[in-house]
Amino acid sequence: MHLRNARSLALTAALAALSLAGASCKRPRTEVVLDIDTNIPMSALPDFKVQCAYNWDGEDERDVPGCSAEYTRGPGGMVSARVCLPGSISFLIDPARDTQQFTIAVSGANNRYRNIMQVTPVAEQFRLLRVRIHSACLAVSADTDTHPCPPLSGASCSLSESCIFRDMTCGNQGTCVSRTVPEGNLEAIPRTGPPDASLTESVNGQCPLSSFGGEDSGVPADSGSAPDASSSPDASING
Repeated sequence: MHLRNARSLALTAALAALSLAGASCKRPRTEVVLDIDTNIPMSALPDFKVQCAYNWDGEDERDVPGCSAEYTRGPGGMVSARVCLPGSISFLIDPARDTQQFTIAVSGANNRYRNIMQVTPVAEQFRLLRVRIHSACLAVSADTDTHPCPPLSGASCSLSESCIFRDMTCGNQGTCVSRTVPEGNLEAIPRTGPPDASLTESVNGQCPLSSFGGEDSGVPADSGSAPDASSSPDASING
């Protein structure tokens, strides 16, 4: 993992950057920027995790060959840093695999929340993928025909757990959606502009109110944070 700038302490010792095989400076790089925000209070989602890998279903964490990072939104915790949302994480794609699907999983609340996204990059393009960790995904309901729960969850489970059990994922609107990200959801963004703030540190465990509806600082939900085109993306995906 490479830091975008000195303020990006949330990324220190975080997403493990793998070797970028076959990189060439003669062609535009392929990059996907994950823009993350939430309307869930810090008390309900005190920490979250971001993982990525090729050839991974997004569920089994025992052997994730790509990248993995954990963040806490409040004080303390033996993780990489205290952060506020929204924030952005950038994934640099191996040029030899710039149209190969890979999986990103964002999880938290003791795995009551998990959003699995299967992403196919657009070759030689710089694209933005918005992720909104929605409070509805954490709503717990009894096991029913319309809200089936995994066998090990007991008599109830969160909407996110139910979505995963049905081979879907809890999306930005707090409903079950396909894990496959449509190309139209990968927004084309310019490669110019100032460096972004990436995942910013909280101050004394406090974050200002977010426009998305939670406690964390942010910009309007439809505009996201401002990713950049710096030469040091947060993670290279390979292997």
